[in-house]
Amino acid sequence: MKFKVISITSVLFMGLVWSCSWHNIEEDVLPPAPSPCDSLPATFADTILPIVRHYCSDLNGGPGCHRAGNGTVPEITNYTQVKGLVDAGRIQARVINRDPQPMPPAGAGALSICEVELLERWINDGALDN
Repeated sequence: MKFKVISITSVLFMGLVWSCSWHNIEEDVLPPAPSPCDSLPATFADTILPIVRHYCSDLNGGPGCHRAGNGTVPEITNYTQVKGLVDAGRIQARVINRDPQPMPPAGAGALSICEVELLERWINDGALDN
């Protein structure tokens, strides 16, 4: 009987000591690693226009759907045209969110994660003509 009381007391004491220890789980969570794109500028002339030309109007050096004179889809070869699509939410929906009909279309090559991040950052920063 005495052994049983000592055993139960020991288990309760250990449980009390164990439950009183402090461990902050948030310290174990590492911050997200910085993206390699974080150091790249997101300017229209140097970053965004080359992406648009490569995937939309020039399509990897060939004639893209959104080139001048195509007539069946919106032309996007300059800032005003790109900004109009941003203001309408079309670049955010089709390029960044890939919905409802992702752009560029299948077979035309997909933007890299970095290119999508740059587009998104440029838009979030006000889609300036810089």
